[in-house]
Amino acid sequence: MCGVMKKHSNSIFLLTLCLIVIQYQGVFGQTVPEYRIKASQILNGNDEAIGFYNPSRIVAIGEYLIIIDDANDDQVLVFDIKSHKFINAIGKIGRGPGEFLDPWNIFISKTESQEKFCIYGLRLRKISCFDLENVVKKSSHLPLYSVMLGKEIGMPLRINGMPTAKEFIITGIFPESYRFLLADSSGNVTRRSDKVDHQKEKEPLNVFQHAYTVVPVSNLEGTKIALGYFYSNLIEIYSSGDGTMLTSIRGIGDHDFYKPLFSTRKTPYGLTMAQGGDTRLAYIDINAGENYIYALYSGRRRKDKGSGQSNIVHVVSWDGELKSVLHLDTDVRDCDVSSLNGRKKLFCINNSRVNPSILTYEIADLKDN
Repeated sequence: MCGVMKKHSNSIFLLTLCLIVIQYQGVFGQTVPEYRIKASQILNGNDEAIGFYNPSRIVAIGEYLIIIDDANDDQVLVFDIKSHKFINAIGKIGRGPGEFLDPWNIFISKTESQEKFCIYGLRLRKISCFDLENVVKKSSHLPLYSVMLGKEIGMPLRINGMPTAKEFIITGIFPESYRFLLADSSGNVTRRSDKVDHQKEKEPLNVFQHAYTVVPVSNLEGTKIALGYFYSNLIEIYSSGDGTMLTSIRGIGDHDFYKPLFSTRKTPYGLTMAQGGDTRLAYIDINAGENYIYALYSGRRRKDKGSGQSNIVHVVSWDGELKSVLHLDTDVRDCDVSSLNGRKKLFCINNSRVNPSILTYEIADLKDN
């Protein structure tokens, strides 16, 4: 399927879109479709009217893209997808209301009456949630609410929202061997996953949990949670209700299943996980659409060029079955899946030093996507 789209401005380059279907030998030897997709460049960071320099995280809400720019005083930038225009910037470095220290990730939090996006600042362990309409209309730059996560939770590393309640999925380094916690808008833990059996491991619990860092996402009903492992090519799917693991899928693609490669290092702050050049990255980002999980897979070693980026997306069902593999035409750092005008798309960050940009990939017409 090919279509030619026109070039409109310096910030928009809509390229020829071609989908080439080949067969992919996936996990357990099954054959699944593989799609090679060319992208449209929506937002060009070099355009003075746009002006982002090192985009790191992205979410799409309705007609808007929200981006963290690590090089622009850690600001959060809002863009209109249809008009390709910059709308607003919120936040600055600081400890006050609407300010951030080290924004680590951004996610959507929905309720029946409001669409919100939330930012997790790692250094202050603070979640700040903003009303999208207020930000778009520039009626308020202050968050609706902020949550300071207590030390009893441990060290949260990645946080995502739950679609059916004002709750957060938290993964990270915990005092006990849970894979994830669910917390409410006051920061109180409401549910936990099953504990991992750590007794047989020789590493201290904090080092073990760091090595088995996971990126979480919920299905749209809020009944299941998928975890993509950052240093191991493993995806696990859990029940959000009782925290039990339902299924797992491992060793997808060109690599046999591998565990995290690391050592334990003593520092002035205690024992920590140490990585070497041969440490291989796995799932660097994970998202959920209506029916499937979209997991951005690196498979590259730390010493390889662009290990923190990838052009491979594994599409997995919520039953733990690999459905297809997407090969994007360039490396990307972070993605979000969303529907615009009834068309399902991937919005991804390419943070090239020369030409940082936001790309879109049409996936609505692909089978099993």
